[in-house]
Amino acid sequence: MTEYIFSDNQEDNEYYRLRLLEEAFDKKTKRILRDAGLIEGWKCLEIGPGAGSILKWMAGIVGDTGVVVGLDKSTKYFKDAKDPRSLATYYETMSIVGIKA
Repeated sequence: MTEYIFSDNQEDNEYYRLRLLEEAFDKKTKRILRDAGLIEGWKCLEIGPGAGSILKWMAGIVGDTGVVVGLDKSTKYFKDAKDPRSLATYYETMSIVGIKA
């Protein structure tokens, strides 16, 4: 599959949908990650970071000694990718966003 399924959606509507998913699921996701032992220094990979709330939250937990990387077909809805503390590298078929705390 070469076409991103959300490429035809309006950007604002898709960003709103991703934010609703964060609102619905982030609390439970954070609890699961804390229960798994997420601590400073961990190296984390998030597949499909959406708008990036969990990616950013994990970066705050793992701190400067850890690494958090998000892998997604498109990171245009991850608004913090323009943050000077973050690193965004784009490839033809996927995007990788790494963010430091």
